[in-house]
Amino acid sequence: MNKLYLPLFDLRTSLLGGQSFGWDLVGDTFHGFTSDRYLKIRRKRDYIFWQTYPVKDDYQFLAKYLRLDDEYEDILKRFPKDKYVDRARSNFPGLRLLSQDFEDTLLEYLCATNKSIKAIRVCIRKLRDLYGEVINVDGERVKLFPKFEDISISDIDTIAKSGAGFRSKYIFNASQLVRKGVFKNIEDLSYREAKELLKGLNGVGDKVADCILLYSLRHDHVIPLDVWVKRIMDQYYGVSQKMKYDDVQGWISSYFNGVGGWAGQMLFEDIRGFK
Repeated sequence: MNKLYLPLFDLRTSLLGGQSFGWDLVGDTFHGFTSDRYLKIRRKRDYIFWQTYPVKDDYQFLAKYLRLDDEYEDILKRFPKDKYVDRARSNFPGLRLLSQDFEDTLLEYLCATNKSIKAIRVCIRKLRDLYGEVINVDGERVKLFPKFEDISISDIDTIAKSGAGFRSKYIFNASQLVRKGVFKNIEDLSYREAKELLKGLNGVGDKVADCILLYSLRHDHVIPLDVWVKRIMDQYYGVSQKMKYDDVQGWISSYFNGVGGWAGQMLFEDIRGFK
């Protein structure tokens, strides 16, 4: 495996928390699957040891996925000084945002409506069993994350075998639009333009759109407003849950100095008590 000096990076919470659902901890090694790569990462003191499959030693992919180009200390300096953020930082030092593939993230969060994190993880793995490409990883046959291009030539009844339920139709409809290239240049759009495009999909509202925009397209100023974050806004900052969604996001962008996604991820994991 390759060796990389990476002292301030909380692998456990970043990979197994609430932003990505394709990771498992096997012994002392994190195993992750995307639609293009399978990854193994383990920590030993201030270093990580890593490998990518089927393309070996793909540092460019690793660096993009883990956002190693970000100046983490500079991001932390932009956090507001308040007791809630300070506590979350203390409890989750090194928690990072990931930069996931757009289509992978879209599929993950189409599965997420009214599901727990555990249930989302189960659904994704069943979809992987149905549609994932088989590759060889150190002599073992494993499957990658399912691709929309494969789902698009399937049918709703087969998708439903994953346990996606009513979301199966959302997933199938999205696969048809992906196949047509509707989202081909979404990374070039503004936050508002990209969000409106995503909200044109059945099953995608404000929260799901913001999850996709934050975790794949690096719109770091947003905090997706799920039940936990609404509680944070209300109980910690006095931001009423009756405020319009866009107005809350405007407040977040201003108060958290454009890095609300980073601070919000720490606050989210802190209030829900991630172990």
